[in-house]
Amino acid sequence: MTDQENKAKTCMRTYRQGRLIARHSDGIDTRAEDVRFILDPAGGAIIFPLSSAMMSLEECVVYVPDESPDDNGDWLELQVELSADDEVDEELRDRHYAYHDRGRPGVWVRARVAACRFGSTIIDGAEIAPPNTLARIEPALCRACNADRAKLAAACFAHRRVHVSEATTVGVDNFGVDVRIALGVLRVEFDARVDDEASARQAIARLMETPV
Repeated sequence: MTDQENKAKTCMRTYRQGRLIARHSDGIDTRAEDVRFILDPAGGAIIFPLSSAMMSLEECVVYVPDESPDDNGDWLELQVELSADDEVDEELRDRHYAYHDRGRPGVWVRARVAACRFGSTIIDGAEIAPPNTLARIEPALCRACNADRAKLAAACFAHRRVHVSEATTVGVDNFGVDVRIALGVLRVEFDARVDDEASARQAIARLMETPV
C-alpha cells in the first residue's frame, strides 16, 4: 500500500460527514447537499438520508469531509451510485441514529462507492470502504469501551487533543473506534490493525491507558 493510499483510507475512517454534488448527465441541473453518513459494515458503501429531489440526478460525487481540504490539506472525492430505501434496513438506520441522531427526513440511501480520488491517486471503492470483520462482536466491544466513560473521555484528549464532557463509543472496527461527542463523531485509531476479539480488547485497553 502506498503512503497516499494509506492516508486516503485514514481520511475515510476519520470523517462521517461530506457534501454530495449531483447533476444530470446533460450538465444543466446541478445540486448540492450536506450529508452525514455511516460506513456500511458489509463494506463498499456509505449510508445516509437524502432529500428526494436529489434522487432524480445521475452523476453523484461525495466530497469528504467537504469540498475544502481538511486540517492536513486532504479530502476525498467519492464517485457513488445511489440506491434508495428498501436496501437500507432497520439495523442500518438505527446505527445511523446512534452516530448522528434523527436529523431531517428524507430517502434512505445506500451509496455504493465505485471509486475514490485522493489527490492524484485513484482507489477502488471496495478498498476505500472495506468490510468490518469485527461487526459480529462490535456491540460487545462498544460496551467494553463504554465501561468507564471518564477513561474514554481522557482517551479522546490523549489521542486527539479534544476535550469532551461526555463520550460514547458507537462503533468499533479493525482500525479503531468511533466516539460520539457533543460536536459529532470523533475517530480514535488503534496503534495497529486488529482482526479478532482478543486483539481488539487489547487494543481498546491500550487506548484507555493514556497518556500518549
